[in-house]
Amino acid sequence: MVSINKDLLPVKAMYFVYIGALVSLFPTLPVYLSHLGLSITQIGLIRGAEPLLDFIVSPIWGYLADTYSLHKALMMANVLGVGGFFLGTLFVPGAVDPDILPPATNSSEDTLVTDSVGPFKANTTFTFLACLILIGLGQCCNAAVVPLQDANAMQLIKGNPKQSYGRQRLWGSIGGLLFAVTTGLLLDLYSKNVIFLHEFLPAFVIFTILILLTLWPASKTPFAHHTPNATFFRSAGGVLKKPRIFMFLLVMCTFGFSYGQDSFKYLFLNELSSPHLTRALCPAFNCIGEVFFMWNSKKIIQKLGHEGIFYVVLCAWATRFIVYSILINPWLILPVELLHGICFGLLWPNVTAFCNDVAPPGMAATLQAIAFALYAGLKKALIGLK
Repeated sequence: MVSINKDLLPVKAMYFVYIGALVSLFPTLPVYLSHLGLSITQIGLIRGAEPLLDFIVSPIWGYLADTYSLHKALMMANVLGVGGFFLGTLFVPGAVDPDILPPATNSSEDTLVTDSVGPFKANTTFTFLACLILIGLGQCCNAAVVPLQDANAMQLIKGNPKQSYGRQRLWGSIGGLLFAVTTGLLLDLYSKNVIFLHEFLPAFVIFTILILLTLWPASKTPFAHHTPNATFFRSAGGVLKKPRIFMFLLVMCTFGFSYGQDSFKYLFLNELSSPHLTRALCPAFNCIGEVFFMWNSKKIIQKLGHEGIFYVVLCAWATRFIVYSILINPWLILPVELLHGICFGLLWPNVTAFCNDVAPPGMAATLQAIAFALYAGLKKALIGLK
């Protein structure tokens, strides 16, 4: 008879709907920003600011949660923040293009003014600033949700050899797979007959529904008993001084650098005239690869060790970059995206297990947040700002 751990059902459900929400919107976001009239440079600045905020804000969330035992309250509040701020970009007006404005006339002679000093350019200042602020605030909230959920999942499965972090997190991959395909199909269908706003509306609708659904499992998720660390800063300093931990953080910077290609990958596919479905299938294929490696992550980590996993992930990233450099047909990117199963599906359970193994009592969420900040933060930010 199969035994079901009821305490972990809300954990699985939250990964399923929350990751599904992110995957339904985030791959479309760079193309949507381009639709609003923003340049590649402006999109790069926005996408570069996101992980930079991750790098700054994520450890702060971890500190607040560990110091004041606010894990659940912070997680639920930030889920709402993610939904509200990213949905706000739907209402940002596109850049004003002077070429489509009514012709100017002389008020006294009613003479059409046709002389021009050069080609006009769309005024993107307001659109850029509005998107920068909304997406930046949304990313600040997102920087809290995943690390807090990851750290709590690890605490809940401690002492239960039949459970593993990977088998909880893989439900996020399943949700991502399901909603990525659904969103891609709806985007393609809606783009052929746009009724309201623009062709990207289905992505925002699905994202909003899933964010609201996330609140239910978030409210039901049990949080492991937490005793605040009385010497938080002293313990944090001691951890960061350990050579093994310092090298681990450098490795996370390297992986963050690799992960930085993600936003521009979708712009590159857009330049190759790929349909919405191709871009939506990229995260779907990512999720297919993730499911296998997350399900088996515990056994693989035990066999290869933490350091061995890092070597395997580096080789997987190198292979992806080589293929990206020679890609011509956008559909051929899909088989390569299965390697994300190694690049993230195997990497992240390894990172989470490592953080929980080495973190002092009461500091698991903080170390997890620092690792997340470096992975999704500093190096990716440098790429976006390049």
